[in-house]
Amino acid sequence: MINPSKVQAWWIVCGALLGCEGRITSLQGSAGMTPFASASGGAASTSSGAGPAAENGVRSPVHRLNRFEYDATISDLLGVDAKAQAEFPPDETALSYDNNAAALMFSPTLAEQLFGKAQQLAPAAVAKAPTFAACAATEQTPSCARAFVVGFGARAFRRPLTDEEVDRIAGVMRPSLDRAEFTRALELATQVILTSYPFLYRVELGTKAAPAGKPGLRELSSFERAARLSYTLWGTMPDNTLSSLASQDGLSDRAAVQAQAERLLGDPRARHVVARFHEQWLQLKPIESANHDPQLFPDYTPEVPQLLRRELDAFLDFAAFEGRGLKDVLSARYTFVNEPLAKFYGIPGIAGTELRHVDLGSAHYAGLLTRAGVLSRHAGFGFTSPTRRGAYVRRRLLCQELAPPPPEVATTPPPATGAQSRRELVSRHSQDPSCKSCHDLTDPIGLGLEDFDATGRYRALENGAPIDTAGAVSGTSIGDFHGAAELGQKLASAPEVQRCYATQLFRYLSGRQEQAADEALLAEMSAAAGDTYRRAILDFVTSDQFYYLAGEVQ
Repeated sequence: MINPSKVQAWWIVCGALLGCEGRITSLQGSAGMTPFASASGGAASTSSGAGPAAENGVRSPVHRLNRFEYDATISDLLGVDAKAQAEFPPDETALSYDNNAAALMFSPTLAEQLFGKAQQLAPAAVAKAPTFAACAATEQTPSCARAFVVGFGARAFRRPLTDEEVDRIAGVMRPSLDRAEFTRALELATQVILTSYPFLYRVELGTKAAPAGKPGLRELSSFERAARLSYTLWGTMPDNTLSSLASQDGLSDRAAVQAQAERLLGDPRARHVVARFHEQWLQLKPIESANHDPQLFPDYTPEVPQLLRRELDAFLDFAAFEGRGLKDVLSARYTFVNEPLAKFYGIPGIAGTELRHVDLGSAHYAGLLTRAGVLSRHAGFGFTSPTRRGAYVRRRLLCQELAPPPPEVATTPPPATGAQSRRELVSRHSQDPSCKSCHDLTDPIGLGLEDFDATGRYRALENGAPIDTAGAVSGTSIGDFHGAAELGQKLASAPEVQRCYATQLFRYLSGRQEQAADEALLAEMSAAAGDTYRRAILDFVTSDQFYYLAGEVQ
């Protein structure tokens, strides 16, 4: 049950800071800079979607911090764990991602939780007050309280506060200061700041029209560029280096932006962001809860799917940052195992609980589609599923949408009987007109992966007979293949897969769906997909889409 008094208090606090003038007139339906302005319609946008800005295709939605970003920001700002990912409602998703600005709502439930969280976090801000205002270590005066607002507010808002904003927060503190309640005054100021639009949203206004030849675009300030960089590549607020550069207008050219992007990509925080991209693009989370018939697969214990997820995380991280990027994701013949996982796979000579890089050596293995985590997740309880595996390739690696099955069609195939192979059983799909059109797209792919059983381990025989691993990816340059390893090799060099990867990465980095005018950038990122993740990401952060803001200067 939502507490109306808390929501009302939240409105009062935000109103005290930001008023109701609607100073950002380009925000959809804004009646002041409060997140409730966009509560019913998702994220606001700083582009109307008409005129030159739309032609340039650089729409600039205003991003609400999702739970991951909120936690990371609070951690960097106050040094504490906000626990938003555990306690807040799940973030809305679109196109598979939880950072899509158009999808992220601001519900009354979230508002109440943010208000309560700001109250909980206020003492941590007061404890760090001397960090934001040196005077707080020795004095408790109204001027020092104002200095705290200036210092803390600048870090929280990722830009200096205006005099008007400082005055309004000072007004909230004044009754407490009049009663000599200095700590209470700072706590109230903290609550105001942590429940304000410029903290909870990545607000971008731009400073002036972009150079000639770029109609409908405007320049971002260095502070806005610093925030774009840090949230895109780290999922959190700018660090001291970025903030210092921004204060000197040191991010006003692309060379400086690229240099900082390269620095950020060398930090472990970038690896966490790329890991989240992998989790959502490749749908890794369900792997942790996969299960299989214990009578058929007694060694597929509850611990195995957890290990398989850890293996994939380590493998994908190495491929992205140490290997050949997408090529390794789809075709590498190495992985990461510890002793229990090596035993599951049948890999000898591995001891200990730490994951180790191992060369698989076998021609049967090639990247993602030969990793047990993916294969076991897209299988039945006690049998393989060519349909599920093929659909996964179509959806995640080729970016193709598949129609759901007709409601009258049973989606769970009957178990094979006797010496009947999965290929023989699945052949029924091509004989049923209501199934044929979709299954012709998926089953030939999955049948080529039949050399891996339901738990994702390699096998040469099925029911004592050699497995036919002939497969095909119709309608693409990939064509026919034999076995999972050859499919991985062909996928790694397929332009359709490179384009899909570039599209998925663009959606995640930009927090929006691609538009027609993004075509040139997507082509550039597709070409980079044949190289490394780093190159594709740098192509994005040096693009017009990242460097400018859509819309005319107000």
